[in-house]
Parts: sequence; C-alpha cells; structure tokens
Amino acid sequence: MDRSMAGARPRGGGRPRGERGVALITAMLVVALATATAVSMATRQQVDIRRSENLLHGGQAWQYALGAEAWGRAVLDRDARDSEHDGLDEPWAQPLPAIPVTGGSIAGELVDLQGRLNLNNLLDEEGKVDPVALGRLQRLLTALELDPGLADRIADWIDRDTRVRPGGAEDAVYLARQPGYLAANRPLRSISELRLVKGVGEEAFDRLRPHVAALPARTAVNVNTASPEVLASLGEPFTAPVIEALLARRERAGLESLERLEELAGFEGEAGDLQRLDVASDYFLGVAHARIGAIRLRIETLFERGAGGTRVLQRSEAMI
Repeated sequence: MDRSMAGARPRGGGRPRGERGVALITAMLVVALATATAVSMATRQQVDIRRSENLLHGGQAWQYALGAEAWGRAVLDRDARDSEHDGLDEPWAQPLPAIPVTGGSIAGELVDLQGRLNLNNLLDEEGKVDPVALGRLQRLLTALELDPGLADRIADWIDRDTRVRPGGAEDAVYLARQPGYLAANRPLRSISELRLVKGVGEEAFDRLRPHVAALPARTAVNVNTASPEVLASLGEPFTAPVIEALLARRERAGLESLERLEELAGFEGEAGDLQRLDVASDYFLGVAHARIGAIRLRIETLFERGAGGTRVLQRSEAMI
C-alpha cells in the first residue's frame, strides 16, 4: 500500500459522517426543547393572565352586585314610606333591567317571599304540626301534580320529635342512606334542604321551589303577590272563579285591605277564612345578576323589612 495514502483523511476535511449526524440530531433536540419550553412559558403566562383577569372581574362583579343589593334595600324602604300594602303593580316589583357598566352589565329584581307558602309555618308556636299549614301544603302539592304525602315528610323533617307521622320519615329512613344522616328536627334555614327529604327529587324540587319559602318566622300569605297555585292551596273560599277575579283585579292595582276580597265575584269568605292572610309583606328576596368579562355572578339576598328599615338576613352567591 502506498504510504502516502495511509494517513489520508476523508474528503472535505470534515468530521466522519456518523459524527455529523449525531451533531445534527443533538441540535434538533436542543431546538425542540427550547421550543417546548417557550410554548410552556407562554401558556403558563396566558393562564396567569386569565386567572388574574378573572380575579379582577370577580371582585368587580361582587361590588356591582352589592350595589344592586343596596338598590333593593332603598326601593323597599321607599315603598314602606309610600304604601301600606304590597302588590305586583308597585315599583318594587318592577325588575331592574340590565344596566351597562364598565366591562359588562348589572341587573336585579325583588321577589315577595310572602307570596309563597312558608314551610316553617308547618310548626305552630309550641313546635307542633299546624293542621291548617299542613293542609295548604298538601293542596299545593296536589296542584303541582306532586305526591301530597311529601307534606308529612317535610313536617317530620322539621318537627322536634322523632315520631314518624303517617306517610312521614324520620331518622331510621335517613340513617339507612349512603351516607347516612339525621332529620333536621328544626325549622328550615334554606329551601335547598328539601333535597334531603325523602321523595323530593330534582324534578319535585324544581316544581315546588317557585311556590315555597323558608322564613325565620311564621308569616301570612300576601294575596296580592301569591301565584295561582298558592292561592288555590288556601282552600275555600278561594275557588277557581274567585282566583280568576282576584288575578284580574291585581293587574289594575293590589288590594289595599283584605276586606276588598268581598268585592270579588263569588267570594263568600268569613272572618276566619282571612286569618293568616295579608296584603303586605315583610320578607323579600333580592336577586342580583352581574356580568363582567367572562364572569357571571348571581347573588341572592334575604331581606326583612321592619319598623327600623330593611336589613339583610342572609346572602348567598353562585357563579353561573
């Protein structure tokens, strides 16, 4: 072999092909890792920006919703000064339409909770089941095409004893569930508690919810704001023709007193039939909707209106 050829290097004076291939792959891996890191950092930055934005918008929505709550208190206070009865024709019953604000909108409404059946009326002052309130709830359930036996189970849920009413349910039934729990044996603090009562599924709850309330005191039903189903639950003398006449009368103006019921065609009630009824209310639900950016906030406020003005008893919030 020619010695002049023994130490010859590959053509081009570069590295062997294998080394060049390894270097190329290494360079590609470095570029890929750098790209992935850059994408990850950009994504994390976008998430952080969105999170900060949502926190900012959530705080703004909360403040705007509290503003709508303050509006509700002011409206109720003004109504108490200007009127001695509460009807759906009054300013408080007119919803606050969506008002544009920076970044979104705010809306609100007031609902008379005494236009509904107060489930805590099922217990009288001595803590015993009130037969009049029980009968009203049974008729309401029937009108809503629900099992009237639910009335006894709701009564068992809130009464103080552990005796089972006919058709009712107490601790033994609820302890057998997974997970088990006890009956409340106290007045309802929220309508949502009904979901725990035997036989109250989501469908039954959705039907019942617009017509019932859980108020901290025994209350009368306001005939000026009650739904047709609630009016029907009152029994005699609120027959179908009387309810129809009352609804037509309410479209013009609410009743100033219960005595005006006697003006309705077909009404044949006596003084005893007017007990636990009223034309004015003390408890209202304020509902505020705030939309700021991607945030949708709903705040519900339980108001009590008394001689000293309107105060907040309870407040709940939910993102929707």
